[in-house]
Amino acid sequence: MANCFDNVENESIEQCVNSELQAGISEVNVHYAFHAHATLIPMPLNLGDPGFTYEKAVEVTEDITFPVGKGFSKVTVMPDTGEVVYETPGNKGNKKNKQSFTFSIAGNSKKALGMLRTVKNVPMIWMVPERDGQKRQLGDANTAAYLTEGKATTGKGGEDDKLITFTIETYAIPIVYGGALTINVPPVV
Repeated sequence: MANCFDNVENESIEQCVNSELQAGISEVNVHYAFHAHATLIPMPLNLGDPGFTYEKAVEVTEDITFPVGKGFSKVTVMPDTGEVVYETPGNKGNKKNKQSFTFSIAGNSKKALGMLRTVKNVPMIWMVPERDGQKRQLGDANTAAYLTEGKATTGKGGEDDKLITFTIETYAIPIVYGGALTINVPPVV
């Protein structure tokens, strides 16, 4: 019986101990799109594909494409509230991929509350830039990202936060996106 790892090279992962590793996400340029609007969502290489490496297992350099007038929209995230977490839940020999993105939007504007109401069951794709410029993609060609929790608060007192907190989850593979973002340009009414 052939082993599925016969042609896979084990690779060293080295890190300079003096590297400046900026933690967190960039609160600017977080974007989302509706999964159904995408006409092409490229995927990383899979185990067994020619050219497979650890990096190619999560890297996408091709653009996600959309029809004219569709694409990604921007969300301004409250500083120091966003985080992307990748986990591998499941039992030994049957691990899964899971990513979550929790963030807050300052205030309770009608537009932000309306977004929370509208996207609560909508399959999406999210692009989240890390502070070092690397873009994390949540949702892929086979598995969308969904809002799993949303909470809007007015705050209780003068020093409390008035904000909306969102949690987006997907059981998609982790992807580092290197393509361009097609920005949604709504028609002028």
